[in-house]
Parts: sequence; structure tokens; C-alpha cells
Amino acid sequence: MTQSCMRNGGSCVGKPFTSNCKAGTLDKNGCKSKHCGCCIPDCSTRGGCDVNAKCILPNGATTHICKCNVGSAGNGKLCGSDQDLDGYPDMELKCKDVHCRKDNCPTKPNSGQEDQDDNGVGDACDNTAPVVT
Repeated sequence: MTQSCMRNGGSCVGKPFTSNCKAGTLDKNGCKSKHCGCCIPDCSTRGGCDVNAKCILPNGATTHICKCNVGSAGNGKLCGSDQDLDGYPDMELKCKDVHCRKDNCPTKPNSGQEDQDDNGVGDACDNTAPVVT
């Protein structure tokens, strides 16, 4: 069953039909209601994203993504300061994603987190790192 369901101030207009929408979701047309069907997460309530992240609903997607803002890093649901902008937070975050691990050289960009001598200090900051010739 297809019905007209247009976005109008975040609520459905037209003739809605019953669906299994949960509170805090939108349908595929951006309608915020327990009617209209084909629900997707609602970014208007941040979608579970960190305050330092954007909730993004890609065109045609059925789920949203959370992306940390510039100057922050993490998995989007948790973001921490990233002063060198290399995609790793300055402090360890409580999540399992690789981008939640503490930056091993928070003052210099090192997106690969290289650490040749495995001492926990990134090569970009480590004066004892072996010289590669």
C-alpha cells in the first residue's frame, strides 16, 4: 500500500497508514510519525550521535551514520578531541572501534599510528624510533 506522505514540519500529512514505526524514527520520505511506513532513524534527535558529531542520513539509506566533527575523532557515537586532526582522539574512548584508541602522538598527525619500536609512542613523536634508510 502506498500513500502520500510528505514532510511537513516533521509530521506526516496526507492519508497515513499504520506501520511499525517506533518513536524517534522517520519514514523513507522524512515523515516523523508512527504512520507512513518504511521507518529510518530520526536525526532530529541526534540519532544517538555524540554532541561533537553529525547525524547523517545518506540519500536513499535506511539507516543513519554518526560522523565526528572536524577537531574530534571516534566512532561517531563517542567523539573526543583530536588536536592533530589525524582521526584518532587525544584520549582513549570507551568503544571498540579502531578510531576510539588513544592517539599515540597527539600533537603531530600520524594517521597510521606507526610505532616501529612498539613503545606506545608514535614514530612521529618518538626520538628513540629506529631510523629507516
